[in-house]
Amino acid sequence: MPARIDLTGQQFGRLTAIKYTKRRNKSNRSLWKCRCECGKIKYVTTGDLTRLKVTSCGCRYLDLKGQQFGRLTVLRKQRMRRHARSYWLCQCQCGQRKCIKGTDLILSKTQSCGCYRREKTSQTFRKHGDGGNNRSRLYGAWAGMKQRCLNEKCEQYKYYGGRGIKLCKLWHDFRAFKKWALANGWREVLEIDRIDNDGDYCPENCHWNTRKGNMRNTRRTRWFTINGETKSLSEWCEIYDVSYKTVHARLERGWDIFDALTKPLMTCRDAEFS
Repeated sequence: MPARIDLTGQQFGRLTAIKYTKRRNKSNRSLWKCRCECGKIKYVTTGDLTRLKVTSCGCRYLDLKGQQFGRLTVLRKQRMRRHARSYWLCQCQCGQRKCIKGTDLILSKTQSCGCYRREKTSQTFRKHGDGGNNRSRLYGAWAGMKQRCLNEKCEQYKYYGGRGIKLCKLWHDFRAFKKWALANGWREVLEIDRIDNDGDYCPENCHWNTRKGNMRNTRRTRWFTINGETKSLSEWCEIYDVSYKTVHARLERGWDIFDALTKPLMTCRDAEFS
């Protein structure tokens, strides 16, 4: 059995270890008798002391009443069901009341009831008048570009910003993007589309396209040239009035594009007499 560590006289935060005792906690761990700077006695395990999990008797969290944290003024300690940590009832400057964890107050994680964030968001939207509850479709297109190119937490970032696709500095300002959009044929039914799928979002590489046209202009789109004219596979299927799935299956089996588009389907009856 390893020798017991002697913590007598050592200080851990506001606690000073006085002596080792025969007391044990619910986990059958031995306890040290400690004196807090406030004068109270507290019994703490060796591990909790050395790892600084417990550094006071709890007094440092009992004097929040009347203190102010940002926009919040602490009214009283609030008992919360199913929560072991201490919560405090606070009054915000806007008049709302909210229960907040003591640690969040002390560490400045929470400084208002949420009104501060709402105000900042509202100020941001008021710069151009297209955000907030009146969010326009054009604003949504701009915000989507920013998310895909700049926000690493966005699900689509790996396909855009993660591939090196950038949003030009000019378009970081919505007003500049809106000016370009209105001058280049923006309509509610259109979507932003990059001419070069490996290029950036910028005036030189973007235009407005329909949803259908936008879906055709992706990295996965297959392009074919017939009689000197190049179109996507789906466009050729529409021109020749043939099922996309049929043509795609034929191409996968090594068919020529023209044969895949023009040869009629063979029915079971045709196969029987062939």
